[in-house]
Amino acid sequence: MKKDKNLIIIILITILLITMILLINRNIRYNNLVVSQEKWNTIIKEKTNNNKLQIEKLYFNDYPSIIDQKNNTIHYIMMNSRKKTNPLINYFTSKKDAKIIIKESKKNDKEIINIMVYYKTTYNVYELVKLNNPIININYNKLLSKTPKAEILILDNNIKSIQKIIKSTASLTITDNNEYIISLSKESLGRNKRENEISILGNTRENTFIIKKDNREENQFNKKIELFINNEYQGSYKLEFNERNGG
Repeated sequence: MKKDKNLIIIILITILLITMILLINRNIRYNNLVVSQEKWNTIIKEKTNNNKLQIEKLYFNDYPSIIDQKNNTIHYIMMNSRKKTNPLINYFTSKKDAKIIIKESKKNDKEIINIMVYYKTTYNVYELVKLNNPIININYNKLLSKTPKAEILILDNNIKSIQKIIKSTASLTITDNNEYIISLSKESLGRNKRENEISILGNTRENTFIIKKDNREENQFNKKIELFINNEYQGSYKLEFNERNGG
């Protein structure tokens, strides 16, 4: 009986150690993942391209990126940090033992960054795109009505912002002009609606925001953001605040 207990303890310790090793392997500095063109080409020659091998989550210094599996692109903003030139990378892949590498190159004076995920006989390549403006990603079911429930992710690199990462549920209204009205409200157990006010991009606390195409200069009532719908990049938009509460 005692031997059985000891065996169980040894097995549990082994599992714990393996888990720790896997976690350590997925926390590595950006520069340590950068490889030469020669090594990159060698992996491509030895393996087969497979889009089902995916990077499911990718973090830079604990800040998530937006992964578009349809177009094999990864968008991110570097947060204001002493480590921003060599961020800590944490990633999760569709295959537990898959690894990633990074290749930097230039084309017509433009910096191009690619990330490869590879596993045994297969590989998949993403383009890494850096954005300077705050990011808003709206996830919702497009098959539903024009006022569906949505999951909102906001990544804010404004040094004055208290919350750099905001995740919230919201009611979404899509207008005929392709404007997006986010209403952050929740129902209590008694079905009474209560406002879920948050501060976005340094403005005062509100519960309704409008996202729309707008060529005006930034001011206290509207801020430039990069908009994603279901992880797909839509372009530069303006997040408009309520002028009576504006920042």
